[in-house]
Amino acid sequence: MNDRADRRKLLAEWDDLLTRREPFRGSLGLYQRILALWAEWDRGGEARLQKDEAWCRARWEKGIPLLLDEEIPISREAVEPFLSAAIELLYDIREEDGPGLARLAEAWDRGELSPALLLPGHPSLAGGLQQRIGLSSDLVGVLSQVVLRPALEDLVEPLRRLVEDVRWNRGVCPFCGSPAAFSDFGEDGKRRLLCHLCGSDWGFVRIRCPSCDNRDPNTLKIFSPEEEEGYLVEACDVCRGYIKGLDRRLRWNVVSSLLEDWGSPHLDLIALAKGYWRSSPSLVLLAQD
Repeated sequence: MNDRADRRKLLAEWDDLLTRREPFRGSLGLYQRILALWAEWDRGGEARLQKDEAWCRARWEKGIPLLLDEEIPISREAVEPFLSAAIELLYDIREEDGPGLARLAEAWDRGELSPALLLPGHPSLAGGLQQRIGLSSDLVGVLSQVVLRPALEDLVEPLRRLVEDVRWNRGVCPFCGSPAAFSDFGEDGKRRLLCHLCGSDWGFVRIRCPSCDNRDPNTLKIFSPEEEEGYLVEACDVCRGYIKGLDRRLRWNVVSSLLEDWGSPHLDLIALAKGYWRSSPSLVLLAQD
């Protein structure tokens, strides 16, 4: 379940997954480009988040993700090559968004955008900059993942152990605030939610919707393809949101949750066909939109 494995190892895992998803190999090639890009990440002396345990616990007790509205010590220079690559990749699949991507690049060059502004929920981005650029929230979300994931992984790594000792009851990441992207059931049967932006995971009760907090078992549905035991979609009939998942007690040949999510677009299509929506951005769905 650990999505923070050696980034070069992820490339090998991805190739292994595609042997099980051969019909999807062509459409999923975009992810190969992202993994190759992440494998080039060099910490380059990037600073860590200088916060003590008391500060972290106080934020979590109030239900506030650690990085929300905070200055993050990730330099523009460190992630700029990732931004350029992300813009190129998104232009390849969304040529109609070329003008908006150009405006985003110009805003970055003028210093109006910074790594912190790409985090979900940042007031400057949500408060008008995104609208002026003219890009959808899903596209900006995918771009943020491509640009920031390696740096954010390293940034929050020293603090991850702390979240196990607090009661985090939200369906968004306790570190970066991104909506949960995947649901993972371990060998112990316990449910953990995964964040695709910073690679964090946290415990979450089984009968509960991460998007709207619905806890009524009569309106929480689980469905999965019969030929793929262990893969599932958890859907909520109240908010109509869904999240894909994996029960590792039923599958032995699986890889990291991030790659399992990327490699199962057919489950997204099943959920969308039933009228549900996905709260976390997806590159493949963006390409098909």
